[in-house]
Amino acid sequence: MTSVGDARSDPAWSRFAALTRQAVETQLRLSRDFADLTRTSVRGDADRTAAGRTYLAAVRDASQRYWTELAELGADFASEVVALNERTGHAVLRDVSDSLRGSGRGPARRASVTLTGALGSVATASVTVANPHATPRRVELRPGPLRPSGGGDAVTPAFEVSPPELELGPDEEQTVSLRLRLDKRHFVAGETYSGAVSVVGADEELDLRVEVDPA
Repeated sequence: MTSVGDARSDPAWSRFAALTRQAVETQLRLSRDFADLTRTSVRGDADRTAAGRTYLAAVRDASQRYWTELAELGADFASEVVALNERTGHAVLRDVSDSLRGSGRGPARRASVTLTGALGSVATASVTVANPHATPRRVELRPGPLRPSGGGDAVTPAFEVSPPELELGPDEEQTVSLRLRLDKRHFVAGETYSGAVSVVGADEELDLRVEVDPA
């Protein structure tokens, strides 16, 4: 079990603490500036009516910009949160499933799939999906965001999965094909991207790798 001391030494914890400190300092600074502006208006150094109208107009304009930028930011953040929740949930289900089937079978299979192609082409790969459960399951592949090996923001291209959904009986297997257009909007020539594919219904996750040929 991770202790509080261990958590605080983690880079993610340090980043969170720094962001929290920055947010508090920003709010304190804005509060002081607002208090100074209020005192100036009350002393009569500024026209109170004009100041009131200017304040309301500024709040209205700032609110519109705030919600527009928040919506844009929220869409990217929400997709990352959904992907993280899904990966975490399937990891828990996989561990529980392995435990119920007995520890003698060893750890869950961690397969991988790689798609390779030139920029602008369509990369393809095949994956064999199995239902390890004792009951029939509806199985679906859901590729997650891809992160470039050279650093930078994750990309969320549209994969084509065929068939999009499977009905598998106990221990039944079936092949699924993945297609991905390596467009310039999401990919860079010579770059390698990594991510994961959640196999919903089979409680499995596959390592995903996309390699774009050099120009």
